[in-house]
Amino acid sequence: MTRVVFKNVTKKYGNYVAVNNVSFEVEHKEFAVLLGPSGSGKTTILKLISGLEFPDKGEIWIGDRIVNKLPPKDRDVAMVFQNYALYPHKTVYENLAFPLKIRHVPKDEIDKRVKSIAKLLGIDRLLERKPGQLSGGEQQRVALGRALIREPKVWLLDEPLSNLDAKLRTYMRAELKKLQRELGITTIYVTHDQVEAMTLADKLIVLNEGVVQQIGSPRELYEKPANVFVATFIGSPPMNIMKGVVRVHGDTISLNFGFGIIKLDKKYFEYPESYDNKEVLVGIRPEDIKISFGKEENSLKAVIDIVESLGSSSILNLVLDKDTLIKALCPGYFEEKMLGKEVYVTFNPEKIRIFV
Repeated sequence: MTRVVFKNVTKKYGNYVAVNNVSFEVEHKEFAVLLGPSGSGKTTILKLISGLEFPDKGEIWIGDRIVNKLPPKDRDVAMVFQNYALYPHKTVYENLAFPLKIRHVPKDEIDKRVKSIAKLLGIDRLLERKPGQLSGGEQQRVALGRALIREPKVWLLDEPLSNLDAKLRTYMRAELKKLQRELGITTIYVTHDQVEAMTLADKLIVLNEGVVQQIGSPRELYEKPANVFVATFIGSPPMNIMKGVVRVHGDTISLNFGFGIIKLDKKYFEYPESYDNKEVLVGIRPEDIKISFGKEENSLKAVIDIVESLGSSSILNLVLDKDTLIKALCPGYFEEKMLGKEVYVTFNPEKIRIFV
């Protein structure tokens, strides 16, 4: 059973706090993704787990032991960095085989595993080449294969797909997830790409400025973000955020945006009285907005400003007020001649989120 546990871990570089009192658990065989913008502490956390950095405070557990002071070689983890760190004088075959060779794996087994992982990653035709003869994407795949071939207790992956083209990246996401499930290796994966995070993760750990913002399944974080940062960082297009004031009237609450008011049943909100007479931020996902060409109950007037066609659907940029622009994701194709047209928007009451 290989769990990875962080308990109140802090890491500083001088006066800069890279990781600030971080706690989380990654269960045995779980695929966890650390998601956040640049500088949020994601890579530092991987380095702390691998032993390339050591914490100033807190405990790091791998399996049933604290590894705070253990050197990397004693942790049985494999890490893939954004830079490839391949041996330039060795062929692709030799680079893949090296982690097994130093562990004295029999030659026949090494050959079998090298060819298997090379085929999976689409680099089987490159086995006799050296890194200098490969593209950046090909080098990244070799680096990924070198970590996968070891079958360690924990995989640590720092944006390993970042240099692949879009088609191969999509393919490799699925293959990586499939392989991880088949081998049952506890995996921690770093990315700033929320689409990648949502498709890969069993557990999402969202970070910002070294602090954990929310932990949960991709669906939990998408449907019930804990704060505005998570709401706007996850989702493409991101959640719309608007300023409003809440008023409670019996079993109804009203949201006054200044340019319009909508009334909703209290049943859609937890502890609605706690919002009464407060200025709040109201969140709604683009796909939870209905567009109509005539006024409906609880609708707000808007003007179509930009149309972004996605083929089977369109993203409408809508002006509700000179200071309020929202995006709606609608099925079908909207033509450019719709620009400047007045429409009405209705929010799905079950999907509205309120942030204080």
